[in-house]
Amino acid sequence: YVNHMLTTSTNCKRHFVGTFIVSIGLRIQK
Repeated sequence: YVNHMLTTSTNCKRHFVGTFIVSIGLRIQK
């Protein structure tokens, strides 16, 4: 159960970072 929680937390962080990078990329393109 703990491992599942850690995995979910890591996935959330990766998703957040990915969205953050994409948003910056869109700003640079503009």
